[in-house]
Amino acid sequence: ETYTYMVWCPYDPDLLAIAVDLKDIFYNAGIYGYGNIYTYRLSTGECKRITPQLFGPVGDTSEIIQLHSWRANSKSGSDTLEISSWHILRDSTLYYIPQTPQAVFRTPWYGRTLTYGQSRSGKHSLLGDYYTGSYYLDGSSLAALDSSIEALEWVSFSPDEKLLALSVDPNGQGPPADTIFPQVWVYHVDSMSAPPIVINFQKSFCMYSFWGIDAEFITDSTLAVSMHHDGDLSSPLWEITLGGRIVRQLTFLPEFSGVSEPTILLKNIRVFPNPATNELQILSGPSGTARLYDLLGREVLETNDDGSGVTLDVSKLPNGTYFLRMGTQSAEVVIAR
Repeated sequence: ETYTYMVWCPYDPDLLAIAVDLKDIFYNAGIYGYGNIYTYRLSTGECKRITPQLFGPVGDTSEIIQLHSWRANSKSGSDTLEISSWHILRDSTLYYIPQTPQAVFRTPWYGRTLTYGQSRSGKHSLLGDYYTGSYYLDGSSLAALDSSIEALEWVSFSPDEKLLALSVDPNGQGPPADTIFPQVWVYHVDSMSAPPIVINFQKSFCMYSFWGIDAEFITDSTLAVSMHHDGDLSSPLWEITLGGRIVRQLTFLPEFSGVSEPTILLKNIRVFPNPATNELQILSGPSGTARLYDLLGREVLETNDDGSGVTLDVSKLPNGTYFLRMGTQSAEVVIAR
């Protein structure tokens, strides 16, 4: 029913662990939902339940299992996950070794302090005390952060481990537009005392997410974020720059036609050359209308294609990244001269 948290495997970029809250059919038994942990392999879609045995055969039936980190010292065949659950664990977190499900034990340090995020190599980690709202980067207190936010929703280190993106709920001081909606604060890891880059989604994009923006680094200079416009039924993922510009939309709602099955947007339009200079050829794709959009979502070109291919004149367009869409297919296009 609800995905609650995910962490990347530190040694395998194709693998992640996900905490999920699922609906159950055992209503007569009084079980309406239960929390579990799964591993998911991106290349094959393989999904494997790795919920600790202490939660029983269906998982945690009263509280979502929280998944905090996949420890950086893990290696193939010997993994350690940090988890917690108010139902069973109360004020503690656990180190859990999936390869030996019975080996679940209390963390020997920090008591109720949780790992909010760590860099891929394990060089940096951000910890926080759930009850006091205190945060620590590599063991050093972040007192300025403690007094500035009401909640820390998501943590992501850049691939080069130089930047730290925090998805936060501001502390309620100041104009409503600055405090009601979640924001992302980007810090340089080596200078956390300096003011962060603040990305205010309600102001920059007229978009927001009540359920958490959850900014995750894609590259060293771009983030994947979840946000939506008023009236949207979901919060699609977008790629944005640290300067608060939209690069592209990453996910799309399924498209329905009557009672048919949903068709998912596929990135399989073939274009040449890319980057383009004056002309862009659509080599193959569906028949219909081809529309080219800029990073702000504005349509800049439109043409019809019978499916055999067509050429777009892009000579008057500024250099930059664009998004080509035809029906349920799409492609990212770069114009550079």
